[in-house]
Amino acid sequence: MEIWAGHGAGSFCGKSLSTIPHSTLKEEKQNSKAFQFKNDEKGFVKYILDGQPTPPNYFAVMKQLNKVERPLLLQVPVHPKLNQPAFQKAIDNKLLVIDTRSKNEVVKGHIPGSLHIENGKSFSTWVGSLVDYQPQIVLITDESHTEDLTRKLMRIGMDNIYGFVTDLDKMNVALEKSDLVSIGELKKHLDKKDVQIIDVRTESEYHNGHIKGVENMVLTSLENNLDKISKDKPVIVHCQSGVRAAMAYSILKRNGVKNLKMYSGGINEWTEQKNELVK
Repeated sequence: MEIWAGHGAGSFCGKSLSTIPHSTLKEEKQNSKAFQFKNDEKGFVKYILDGQPTPPNYFAVMKQLNKVERPLLLQVPVHPKLNQPAFQKAIDNKLLVIDTRSKNEVVKGHIPGSLHIENGKSFSTWVGSLVDYQPQIVLITDESHTEDLTRKLMRIGMDNIYGFVTDLDKMNVALEKSDLVSIGELKKHLDKKDVQIIDVRTESEYHNGHIKGVENMVLTSLENNLDKISKDKPVIVHCQSGVRAAMAYSILKRNGVKNLKMYSGGINEWTEQKNELVK
């Protein structure tokens, strides 16, 4: 009996989903941990629910959109590429600017107050988790990515793209660099109380192994926990690879956190250099 996956690894629809595309009933009986609870319903329920990821905010919106009549799109909408005056007007009117370039480009120079969400396979998930559906948005990207980004946002019902900026150098807007710290600088603060260091990975990732003395504040909950962010001492954010830390950095900057730094190397660099994690 063949079994084919309904969701792939990395999906928020379940915890620790397998990377294999299909299986058989025989293989699952032999290997699936769930079968150890064959005669223990309460144990099975506890096992299934324990450590489930928090559903992204857009799941609820999409459920609602799926229930109502919506116009059929016959083609992918083409949104305008903004010139300098149009982009400046968007900034003056406080439209949300989402910078979709790579984190390595964004740290070198980005629009103050912009939100950084790097274009990748999880782009729509992060936008749907971090961005409200109501405001119009401007996307900073390469010319070749405009249709790809439009498609990704269409799939979660986010159609309010005001326009694209495909050549940031011609926008005549002052850019701001991200403030980075090295692994050596991070270590200097670990046993002291002079800096607040925040790990923005999920709770399960944090509990499976984190840097000693670092607190956990999940990326998607940052804006709801601004009162827990120190106003008196420097704040350093990090994640696994630097992608989520870059998003967290932009969120906190947008919300007025001034003395902010980012450890871009994250847990990946930390463990590569044989440093200890605690559970």
